[in-house]
Amino acid sequence: MKYTILFLFVLYFSFVNSNEYYSNVYYSPLNHSLVFYMNEIVNINISSQPRGTNFGNAKMNQSVFINEDYYSFNISNLVLPYDTSKPYRISTVDAVGLGYVNYFNFGELRFCTYQLNRRADVYQGCIIGNISASNSQSGGLDTIKYEVGDRNVFKINYKATELAYGCIRNTWYILKCNPDIHMHIQRMDVKACDYTVYIESKYACASNTLLSYYYVDNKLFLPLTGFGYEAIELYFNNTPIVLDLKTLPV
Repeated sequence: MKYTILFLFVLYFSFVNSNEYYSNVYYSPLNHSLVFYMNEIVNINISSQPRGTNFGNAKMNQSVFINEDYYSFNISNLVLPYDTSKPYRISTVDAVGLGYVNYFNFGELRFCTYQLNRRADVYQGCIIGNISASNSQSGGLDTIKYEVGDRNVFKINYKATELAYGCIRNTWYILKCNPDIHMHIQRMDVKACDYTVYIESKYACASNTLLSYYYVDNKLFLPLTGFGYEAIELYFNNTPIVLDLKTLPV
């Protein structure tokens, strides 16, 4: 029985510490790096995020948007608490002199549903016009779309699910990289039921998700700069690898 348990442990340990690219991996706490014993010396993409898409649908409350060229945008620091009483705010006047105020978040916003006669839809934003004092949903979290085709600009689209005053509203947020600004809301354009909000932020500056490594003989050395000291997730040519640094051999 003792030998059976030992065999199963060795089999399990070998399975979780190897894949098609490497036969084993060790952790070096001295310089906080991983050492992979590679099956062969190959050029691979090792990334901290999976390879994404330039265009696509996002999940509810998603705040990390990944490009197919291995860079990403993380706007989690711009997401306000869902129950905030002070959401982001931008006002404008359209071409015929009608005024609008858009309250929004980059996630759920209960502020909008606290108002009278609101439905239970999940709001991302709501807009108040001078046609009516009540607010209308300007963006929902059921269908989020994004475009990340430019390293210095990316776009998030929140479409409303609520029909109000004859239309279903649609809002694009155009975020432009400015490394010196936390967040600055520049302006909002209005065209019928479509709104476009322009924002500058350092969080709209792309981060490279590819990791640097080097070979010594058949060993691949991967410094873990920016990673913690517990479980980490990496991607070898988009194949996910989860490693627990506390249990890896050193």
